[in-house]
This record gives sequence, C-alpha cells and structure tokens, in this order.
Amino acid sequence: MSQKVILTSIIIALIAGSISFLSFIEINDQAQDKIMPPQDVTVEEYSYDKVSLKWNNMNSRQKNIIVLFKDIQKDEIYNMRILSPNTNYIEMFVKPNIQTKVIVRAVTDEGINFDNDDLTFLMIRNEDEDHIFKLKDTEILLYKGSYIKDFDTFVYNGYDKETDQNYVKIDYIPYNPEENIIEKIIKEKNYSINNFMFPIGIKTLNKNINLNTPRYMNVESVSKVVDTVAFKKSTNYYPLIPTFLTDSDFEQIFPTIVNVYSPIFFNLPVYQSLEIKLYYNQQKEVPHFAELWKVKPEFDEIKFYEDLVFFNELIPIKAQSFRKTELQLNKEKKEFQKNKKALIFVHGLQIIDLKNKTEEGFPWRINSRFEYFNQWFRYIYENDEKFKDFDFYEFLYDTHTQTVEDFGKDLNEIMTKNDFFDEKNGYDEIYFISHSMGGLVSRFTVNQGDYDNIGNIVTINAVNRGSPLQNLPQLFSSQIVKNIVPNTNFMIPLLEIGKKLIVSFFNGENLTIDKEVEEILQSNPVFFPVVFSQLGMLDPFYGGTSINYDNEEYLASLEKTLYPQVTEGKIFKSNQLVKNLNKDDKYLDKTVIVYSTTNEKSGDIAYNFSYAVLKAFGDMTGSTDDDIENDGAVPLSSQIIEGVEGPKIDNTYSENTTHKGILSNEKVIEGVFKKYILMGGIQK
Repeated sequence: MSQKVILTSIIIALIAGSISFLSFIEINDQAQDKIMPPQDVTVEEYSYDKVSLKWNNMNSRQKNIIVLFKDIQKDEIYNMRILSPNTNYIEMFVKPNIQTKVIVRAVTDEGINFDNDDLTFLMIRNEDEDHIFKLKDTEILLYKGSYIKDFDTFVYNGYDKETDQNYVKIDYIPYNPEENIIEKIIKEKNYSINNFMFPIGIKTLNKNINLNTPRYMNVESVSKVVDTVAFKKSTNYYPLIPTFLTDSDFEQIFPTIVNVYSPIFFNLPVYQSLEIKLYYNQQKEVPHFAELWKVKPEFDEIKFYEDLVFFNELIPIKAQSFRKTELQLNKEKKEFQKNKKALIFVHGLQIIDLKNKTEEGFPWRINSRFEYFNQWFRYIYENDEKFKDFDFYEFLYDTHTQTVEDFGKDLNEIMTKNDFFDEKNGYDEIYFISHSMGGLVSRFTVNQGDYDNIGNIVTINAVNRGSPLQNLPQLFSSQIVKNIVPNTNFMIPLLEIGKKLIVSFFNGENLTIDKEVEEILQSNPVFFPVVFSQLGMLDPFYGGTSINYDNEEYLASLEKTLYPQVTEGKIFKSNQLVKNLNKDDKYLDKTVIVYSTTNEKSGDIAYNFSYAVLKAFGDMTGSTDDDIENDGAVPLSSQIIEGVEGPKIDNTYSENTTHKGILSNEKVIEGVFKKYILMGGIQK
C-alpha cells in the first residue's frame, strides 16, 4: 500500500474520531441539560415512628441525594438526610399528626438541585380529632370515627401505573408492630376492632369533575389477618354523598369492612392490618337519561342482563315480553301518526345501576324497569280490541340525577314538543298510569300547564307525601358523622333482627323490631343509610332526596326520640317540594289513588323488614294509624295524600299487598284499565 493511501486512511480515521468525540461531548451536554429528579418515590414500610422510602435514580452524574421531610402547615424542614449518589432507599423518623411533604433531591457537581416532591404522608396518632390530608386538587377528611383503637392511621398518596390513576392510601397498623393481635386477643380476651365502616370526607377541586352530578368513587380494600396474609380483598364503587346532605364542604364515602370483630365474641377473623385505597380522581357519574318511548303491544322473547345485587354480577336471562319499542321521542319534534288517545306509563325509583350492560333494543336498562309494566302490556296484548284507540308510551328515566319536579318538566317538554297537548295535532285524551315515585313525576308533568285533554292520572302506591325511608340519608349530616364513636353495640340488635326475620318468615309470626331499630340508629346512626345506599336501595342523590316525607310533626318527634342531643329540626327535614305540589295541584280532580298496605307476613322477606322499620318509626313518633300502616316502602297517609281533598281514592286492592307486588296483581291491572282508562276520564 502506498504512503499516500496510508496517509489518507489516517486522516479519515482522525476526522471520524474527531466527529465521534465531538458528538460524545454534545450528547453529554444534552444529557446534562436533561438531568431529571429521582422518579417513583414510594412508601415501602412504616411503623410506630419511622417510614421507609424507595425511589429510582435517573442520573449518573449526581453528586449526592438529599431526602427532606417538610411540615406543610409550618412550611419548615423537620428532618433531613444526605446520602451517597446511588442510594435509592432510606428509613427516617417521622412526626405524628403532621402532614409531611417528602422531597427527594438529586444534587449535581455544579450544585444544581433536581427535586421530586410528589409524595406526602400523614401519620395519625390522635384519635380524638378529625384530620385533613391535602393534595393539589383534593382534600381528604378523616373523621375521628374512621380510626381504629390501638392502631396508627398512615395516609399517603401514590400512583398506579397499570391503571394510570392517582390514589390516596389509608393504612391501619398496630401501635406496636411486634405485637400479634391474635395473641393479644387470646391473652386479654377482650380485644375487638369496633369499626364496621370508615367515614371519609372528599373535597374535589379537580375542574374536570362535574360536582353537580351524582357520582361514585372507586375504592379498594385489603384486610390482613396475620402479618401479610390477605384475608379479604374487595373493589367497589361507593356513592359520594353530596354536600347538600353532609351540610359541609366535603362529600362523604363510607368504605365498609365486614370481617372486623373479635373471634371470641363473633367467631370472625380479626385483621392484623387494613389497607384502603381511594382512587379519588376515578369517579363515575350516575348515567342520566329521561326518555319517552312509544311502544306497541307485541309478544317476543327478549334477552337482557339481570343484576344480582348482593353478588355484584350480571347474568343473561330470557323473558317473555308483551311490548316492543317503536319510536323514541325527545325534545326535538318528530313526525309520526297519532291515535285518538295516549296512555303513558311512569315507573318509580330504581336501584342505581352503573354497569349499563344492555342488549341492543332494550331501552329499559335493567330488568326491574322491564318487569315494571310487562304484565300490564300482557293484558293489553290479550285484549287488543279494547285498546284500538290508544297509543302507548313509557317514560324511562334514571330517577337519581334530578328531582321529581325536574323529571316532570322533562316529560312535559318532550310531550309539548311532540304536540301531545296541541288542540289540532294532539291527542283527544291523555292518561297516566304511574307507580311510587312515578306518581309525583306524572303529577308534576301535567302541572306545567293548563290542558283540556288530560284524562285520569292513576297513581299506584305513590309517594304523594314522600317516605320516611328517604329521610334516612339526612343522617349523613356532618353533625352526626363527626360525632360517631366506633362501637359494636349495633351488632347484637342487628343479629336479633335477622333471627326475628327468619322466624317470622317461616313461622308466620308477627315481626316487631321497634327496640332493635331504635338501638341501631342510636348506636350507629349511619348504618342503615350506608348499607342501603351502597346496595342502591336508598337514593342519596337528587331523585331520592326529593321524595322524603313531608310530615314535620312526625319527623320532629322521630328526631327527638333518636337524637335528643341534636337541636330539633336540624337532621330530619320535611319535604317542601311535595307539600307545595299538594297545595297547588290543578289536577287533583283527575287524580286516582290506588293504594295498598301490607304486614310483617307478606311472604317477601325484604318487604317484611322494611314494613317493620316504617312501623317502628311510626310507633316511636306516636303517630296515627295512617302514618304507621304502610306497604313496605310508603306510609298509607302518603299514598292517599291525607289532608288533601279532590283525588278519587280506590281501596279495592288495599289489603296485604306490598309496594312492588301490587304491580303484578291481576285484579289491580284489570280493575285500573276497566275503571279509569277504558271508561274514559274527560268530561265532555
């Protein structure tokens, strides 16, 4: 090889090397520009007086790591450690009852600081006060009733990479981490964990969340019996109790843990520790809808998913349907052929359903709405000649997101836009058949205007004066929750109710639980509203709270009996909305009231219980028989609008029929159609 070629090769190599060297310098300069703070700072362990942290180091050129604990309220550092550059774990002492911001700082050779301050925590050891844990867009209020005797409450925030969700974690750990709780119980024979539910307040500052919409929050919980052995895990959506019920700036949730009691007394496992995760930004809105569907009587096999409430499962089932959807009407006018008469069915309060798993063409959402009037349409289908002048409609609405008045306004607007009331293009006669909450919706619908074509408004077991059961969510008031002292006193009367229910159901004996109901509501006021709200059987949102009882004297007496320490009238508030409707209703002469009462031997164990609860309320207040007698959901005085003149009251079907059972009663169906629909209701 010639010297010239060799020299050329050397020059090329030197140039390439220079380029590589310059690139290396440039890359390192860029790397210095992009130095990042430590990532994924997490809590690894915690105990009586210390916490262990872990993080990921992102840089190789850092000089050291500094970990600082900062008192957020005083804005001052109270603990600091300087660590070698590659350290990613530290155990440090903490101060209790102080919200601490953790700062993990990477310091470069040039003295530049790169901070991670995403983590804050709070170790609570004062069981006599409420504590607030503050985040950028949320505040968590831990009521003193959510602490556990002899346990520390450790609260901190974290991030779940798998779900891309932020959370607040609340851990309950023994004061003495070396002590085995099971051994302590066996030795002392008197240890019990008194909490059944954990009241927690939520103040959401996140602008992406609609605070005016009823919402649920995702909560995970894990209870451990021995050390790290998980006994029970659960993931649930809990209703966020709105601020108009809590009477504070905080909404509330009540994570419920079942297995918490001493095995000596209840023979149930006791947890060694408990973890609760609040996915505070993972909130689901209760789906809102208000739809008027034109339907026609037609037989078909229909498939839908039934909600097994207690098992949180949906199972596909098939049923016989006697009507089929024909047209959905909304607030925009649609052109369609009208018959002479319209019959509108309006259902009542529904169990809150967030799953929304439906088949195409199944607008009823869940089976309970489908079943509501299916037997009524069976009668129409089998007697089609009698109904040849009718068009049929069902008003389907979520029942939770608005008041009964607002749903009535929605239905009226749909009917108005589609010329139902129009003298030229409308119906000659319009009839309503409505049940429970639907009775008020129907009455509010027609009271939006003056109409000449309204026939009979049939209300069946309607909450025409509200129901005391829907006053129970008023116990979510912060006046009550702030003073809850965890105890197991409610368990004995609860077990007694269970025993009496079974005996009554199988032996046909009277069910009297006045004493037990009173004891439970006094020892743990939120027990009933929490459990039944979580099951969806009580509605703590706008719909349910718009159908509470209107009887002021009754409610004042109930409050005085249960909570004499509270100023009268501060908890149980009467329903002014329905009181005004009953005073001003322009269509009372068109209103037909079909009602029933039941007893503690109805054959339906759920209604046996709710009947006995309402009876207990009435007995506590010393009320009249009409306030005591009920159908398992609504007092008789409410169904018949006691004290209001004008409606026609039909007592033909009044004996021993439950609130729900009346809808499938063949005599009721035939009687209502023959007397109040087919005979006409317009006075010519």
